[in-house]
Amino acid sequence: MIHPDHSIRKELADQRPRTPVGLLSRAEKDRIIERGVHGLYRWYLARSQSKRNWNPDTFVRWPDMRKDHSPELMKIIEGFYAIEQYAPDYTAVTLRMNRKNYGRAQFQLRWGSEEEKHSDLWLNALLFSGQRSPEWVHEYKKSLREREWDTPWTDVIHGTFYVVFQERATQLNYLNTAIIAAGKSTNPAHANDADPVLLEAAKTIAVDEAAHYSFFLEIGRLLMYYYPAESIEAIWDIITHFSMPAID
Repeated sequence: MIHPDHSIRKELADQRPRTPVGLLSRAEKDRIIERGVHGLYRWYLARSQSKRNWNPDTFVRWPDMRKDHSPELMKIIEGFYAIEQYAPDYTAVTLRMNRKNYGRAQFQLRWGSEEEKHSDLWLNALLFSGQRSPEWVHEYKKSLREREWDTPWTDVIHGTFYVVFQERATQLNYLNTAIIAAGKSTNPAHANDADPVLLEAAKTIAVDEAAHYSFFLEIGRLLMYYYPAESIEAIWDIITHFSMPAID
């Protein structure tokens, strides 16, 4: 899992005001949070470009992917592809919500480009599996894009903590897929689903989701520090009513 290193945490801590948080105006709190998020974004950008700059078409040998995966595994891959078809909606909604925060808005653009790669990854997995034709994929994508996704919460604090939980859950989904592809699943339906190509794909995309989770978690720390009551209320609401974007 990727977390800001000690120097970044120290730098953010040093930027905390000497005035007690409770005496700060909301405008001052927001200014400090924005400055912190901008710093996090610059850190994130440097690491993403140096450590996770992979190409969904070439980073694995797709022609070597197995052609006889179980229907259960194919349904999982199909679902992952479906979820990623709403990346334009996820990006547009969060951009509108955070447009005035430079670091957060810049990150959402970067996040959207990384999610777009995930969409192409699962597209390749479907096609190279040999179990979904290009025509089938085209019609499936067309049907998915006829609907739009909208956020269950419209304020920044709820939206931030929602995506903390959502990104972590998504990472776990991909890690569980990696277990299947490694031939280590205890589910009899996946007894013969081991595949080195799919394993590498699932592990790679899980690292991306861990990076996303870590970024949002650090924003959550800032919000918890400066807006503790609102943050705790938001976390409670999200835990109580949480559902993944693909629930519909």
